[in-house]
Amino acid sequence: MPDSFIANNGGTGKVDKNTVKKLDVEGWAKLPPAERTRVLQQLTQGMSARNREAIEAYFNRVISSQKAQTPRK
Repeated sequence: MPDSFIANNGGTGKVDKNTVKKLDVEGWAKLPPAERTRVLQQLTQGMSARNREAIEAYFNRVISSQKAQTPRK
């Protein structure tokens, strides 16, 4: 497996419970953009660029799908 290796990204491996609560998928799109950015930065601190981009892409897809499912008034 070419992608298998031990990571040395320097992250602490600790996750703040309040941060995890904010990652509630249903409420993610409801967060103000500045708050989403702050939470993503905290979550991805110390990760490789590849992993950080993957997580950011995931949450961007969550936002897009929530906006598509929200009924327009």
